[in-house]
Amino acid sequence: MKLKSKLIYLIRIILVPIVGWRTWNYFRFIFVHNYVPRISKPRTFLDFLIWGKYLGRMDRLGIYVDKIAVKEYVRSVCSDVVVIPTLCSLYSSEDECLLSDLGDNWIAKGAHTSGFSYICPVGGYDNSFKKFCSNVLSVDYYNKTGESNYRYIVPAVIIEPLICPRGFNLIDYKVWCFAGEPRFIGIHGDRSTNPKGQIFELNGSPSKWIYPDIPTWSGSAPFPKNFDRILSIARKLSSAFSFVRVDLYEINDDIVFGELTFSPGDGFNIRIPYEEDLQYGELIICSKPNIFRDVGVV
Repeated sequence: MKLKSKLIYLIRIILVPIVGWRTWNYFRFIFVHNYVPRISKPRTFLDFLIWGKYLGRMDRLGIYVDKIAVKEYVRSVCSDVVVIPTLCSLYSSEDECLLSDLGDNWIAKGAHTSGFSYICPVGGYDNSFKKFCSNVLSVDYYNKTGESNYRYIVPAVIIEPLICPRGFNLIDYKVWCFAGEPRFIGIHGDRSTNPKGQIFELNGSPSKWIYPDIPTWSGSAPFPKNFDRILSIARKLSSAFSFVRVDLYEINDDIVFGELTFSPGDGFNIRIPYEEDLQYGELIICSKPNIFRDVGVV
């Protein structure tokens, strides 16, 4: 974590219990994006990300960000994507006995969080796994970030088979969809060595949407071989939402589902030109259904 990020984190843990998430994120928004958010009447895309947490209906999106529950939705709307099977789910660190017959070819994640994972070592899990479970299960991700779509998810550790060989450079394809239509694709890779991430137009040119804290690709980004299939799958999975980022992987000729993301980076780790921010806010305003107002799509 960079010094600036550490400082913001320290200030946050001091101030949020005093002023609350809404006030904290309001002033953080001004500091990060250089304009005042219209929380009561949003106009821009970034306005909607912060508005949805407090005045919208994003708390009802829990079934789509819960890594266990979302699989049923994905299977129901798209048969062309591989859904990684759930080997088991742990609701207590004492449930690790359920892993005794699984070997070592698996990964553990927080079903109710983002960014927590544990890859089982060759030969079987070690003592650090129980600590991992305790840490993950104790996390209240809503209290950690203020993202209301995580508010009511039951804490759990989900165990899934590894979908690629150890050490494989797995590329994330993050398709930004507005009103059910892909508009951008983020390409992320080299996570274990030198993480890179960049958002591209669908014609392959770099977009003006940037991650300030993530290095871009120095050469040609590894675009997927099955680009049209990825867009088609993202279109199906996003068709019910005014905005969602559909995260997918390409492994050989399979397209594998990752997750659905409704508030990327909590709305703070991306920079968008104001004119485009307005443009994509207008798409959300005009879309029906609107996930920020009338959730309940299945």
